[in-house]
Amino acid sequence: MSRAGSAVRSSEESGSRAKERIVAAAVELFSERGYHGTGVAEIGARAKVGRGALYHHINSKEELLFRVLSACVDEKLVTAAERTRRSPGTTEEKIGELSRALMTDIVSHRAEWTIYFHDADRLTGDYRKEIQRRRDHYEDIWLDVLAEGKATGEVRDIDPVIVKGILGMHNYSYMWMSSDGRLSAEQVSDVYCELIVRGLIEGR
Repeated sequence: MSRAGSAVRSSEESGSRAKERIVAAAVELFSERGYHGTGVAEIGARAKVGRGALYHHINSKEELLFRVLSACVDEKLVTAAERTRRSPGTTEEKIGELSRALMTDIVSHRAEWTIYFHDADRLTGDYRKEIQRRRDHYEDIWLDVLAEGKATGEVRDIDPVIVKGILGMHNYSYMWMSSDGRLSAEQVSDVYCELIVRGLIEGR
């Protein structure tokens, strides 16, 4: 590789690392102080980048909030959920897989989920629409799994609002779940699934 090529590659890698530091700093500050309580200059100082470099990587604080929230209901989580929905397993197995994946994601990105529930409503325009689209898509996957279970006679018919309650059980665990807690994300998920599945099946 030529020296020019090496320089370009080095510059790209340096830029990528700077962007990662900026997002990481935003996660820390937004979770500590809230979106409105955090200034752009504070993010730059925490990330150790100058004002010029900061605005080279982000267009606005709102864009940065969108990037942070994208780590919650992201394409990885949605793709995994779609794969579960299409799998040949039983409804109970699919609910278990969806539950464990969500709980694990919440524990792995607890700070991001904290920001999500506190500040997602701060987003406007296309940013807000995109986060809402992902959230609706993810919720629809749960609804589809339960609809398939109803069609096969595995679970009773339920009102779609119940899915919001099921997801709420998982989502608000960000307030107390810890990666070093007494129960792992998978163990908490198993307890939840026992309650969910037994209610859906025994109440049929």
